[in-house]
Amino acid sequence: MYFDQHYDQNYLNYCVREAEKMYPDVYHNIYSNIRRVCERDDHPYNQAMQPFPRKEVVDRMVEEIYENISSEGMYRSPVGYTDSGDILRAFIGALLLRELVDRRRYYPRRRRPWYY
Repeated sequence: MYFDQHYDQNYLNYCVREAEKMYPDVYHNIYSNIRRVCERDDHPYNQAMQPFPRKEVVDRMVEEIYENISSEGMYRSPVGYTDSGDILRAFIGALLLRELVDRRRYYPRRRRPWYY
Protein backbone atom coordinates (compact mmCIF):
# COMPACT_ATOMS: atom_id res chain seq x y z
CA MET A 1 0.00 0.00 0.00
CA TYR A 2 2.77 2.46 0.88
CA PHE A 3 4.52 1.73 -2.41
CA ASP A 4 1.36 2.52 -4.36
CA GLN A 5 0.89 5.86 -2.60
CA HIS A 6 4.54 6.73 -3.12
CA TYR A 7 4.30 5.81 -6.80
CA ASP A 8 1.12 7.85 -7.21
CA GLN A 9 2.75 10.91 -5.62
CA ASN A 10 5.82 10.63 -7.87
CA TYR A 11 3.58 10.24 -10.91
CA LEU A 12 1.54 13.29 -9.91
CA ASN A 13 4.70 15.36 -9.38
CA TYR A 14 5.93 14.25 -12.81
CA CYS A 15 2.63 15.29 -14.42
CA VAL A 16 2.72 18.69 -12.72
CA ARG A 17 6.31 19.33 -13.88
CA GLU A 18 5.48 18.33 -17.45
CA ALA A 19 2.36 20.51 -17.50
CA GLU A 20 4.29 23.52 -16.17
CA LYS A 21 6.78 23.18 -19.02
CA MET A 22 3.88 23.69 -21.45
CA TYR A 23 2.67 26.94 -19.87
CA PRO A 24 3.34 30.03 -22.00
CA ASP A 25 6.21 32.37 -21.11
CA VAL A 26 3.83 35.14 -20.08
CA TYR A 27 2.49 32.86 -17.33
CA HIS A 28 5.97 32.27 -15.91
CA ASN A 29 6.73 36.01 -15.98
CA ILE A 30 3.47 36.93 -14.28
CA TYR A 31 3.60 34.10 -11.75
CA SER A 32 7.11 35.03 -10.61
CA ASN A 33 5.81 38.55 -9.85
CA ILE A 34 2.77 37.13 -8.05
CA ARG A 35 4.96 34.93 -5.85
CA ARG A 36 7.23 37.89 -5.04
CA VAL A 37 4.30 40.10 -3.99
CA CYS A 38 2.71 37.28 -1.97
CA GLU A 39 5.99 36.50 -0.19
CA ARG A 40 6.29 40.17 0.75
CA ASP A 41 2.69 40.87 1.79
CA ASP A 42 1.04 37.59 2.77
CA HIS A 43 2.27 36.69 6.22
CA PRO A 44 0.47 36.12 9.55
CA TYR A 45 1.48 39.52 10.97
CA ASN A 46 -0.12 41.53 8.17
CA GLN A 47 -3.65 42.09 9.45
CA ALA A 48 -4.91 43.31 6.07
CA MET A 49 -4.21 39.86 4.63
CA GLN A 50 -5.69 37.72 7.40
CA PRO A 51 -7.79 35.61 7.28
CA PHE A 52 -8.29 36.55 3.62
CA PRO A 53 -7.67 39.94 1.98
CA ARG A 54 -10.51 42.23 1.00
CA LYS A 55 -11.21 43.04 -2.64
CA GLU A 56 -9.51 46.45 -2.34
CA VAL A 57 -6.28 44.84 -1.17
CA VAL A 58 -6.36 42.25 -3.96
CA ASP A 59 -7.06 45.00 -6.53
CA ARG A 60 -4.07 46.97 -5.22
CA MET A 61 -1.86 43.89 -5.55
CA VAL A 62 -3.12 43.23 -9.10
CA GLU A 63 -2.40 46.83 -10.08
CA GLU A 64 1.11 46.64 -8.60
CA ILE A 65 1.87 43.42 -10.50
CA TYR A 66 0.41 44.87 -13.72
CA GLU A 67 2.53 48.03 -13.40
CA ASN A 68 5.64 45.95 -12.73
CA ILE A 69 5.03 43.77 -15.79
CA SER A 70 4.23 46.77 -17.99
CA SER A 71 7.30 48.72 -16.87
CA GLU A 72 9.63 45.80 -17.48
CA GLY A 73 8.23 45.25 -20.95
CA MET A 74 7.30 41.64 -20.20
CA TYR A 75 3.96 41.97 -21.91
CA ARG A 76 2.89 43.83 -25.01
CA SER A 77 -0.29 43.66 -27.01
CA PRO A 78 -0.20 41.85 -30.34
CA VAL A 79 0.24 44.12 -33.35
CA GLY A 80 -3.02 45.73 -34.39
CA TYR A 81 -4.75 44.95 -31.10
CA THR A 82 -5.28 47.74 -28.64
CA ASP A 83 -5.59 46.33 -25.15
CA SER A 84 -6.48 48.52 -22.22
CA GLY A 85 -4.99 45.89 -19.93
CA ASP A 86 -8.33 44.57 -18.71
CA ILE A 87 -7.70 41.04 -19.98
CA LEU A 88 -4.22 40.94 -18.50
CA ARG A 89 -5.46 42.37 -15.18
CA ALA A 90 -8.19 39.70 -15.07
CA PHE A 91 -5.59 36.99 -15.74
CA ILE A 92 -3.31 38.39 -13.02
CA GLY A 93 -6.27 38.56 -10.63
CA ALA A 94 -7.23 34.94 -11.24
CA LEU A 95 -3.66 33.73 -10.72
CA LEU A 96 -3.27 35.88 -7.62
CA LEU A 97 -6.47 34.59 -6.04
CA ARG A 98 -5.43 31.00 -6.73
CA GLU A 99 -2.04 31.63 -5.11
CA LEU A 100 -3.66 33.24 -2.04
CA VAL A 101 -6.08 30.32 -1.66
CA ASP A 102 -3.30 27.76 -2.10
CA ARG A 103 -1.21 29.50 0.57
CA ARG A 104 -4.07 28.99 3.04
CA ARG A 105 -4.76 25.38 2.09
CA TYR A 106 -3.97 22.80 4.74
CA TYR A 107 -1.85 19.91 3.56
CA PRO A 108 -2.00 17.08 6.08
CA ARG A 109 1.27 15.52 7.05
CA ARG A 110 1.81 12.13 5.50
CA ARG A 111 2.18 9.45 8.12
CA ARG A 112 5.11 7.13 7.80
CA PRO A 113 5.11 3.46 8.71
CA TRP A 114 6.33 2.67 12.20
CA TYR A 115 9.57 1.14 10.90
CA TYR A 116 10.90 4.47 9.51
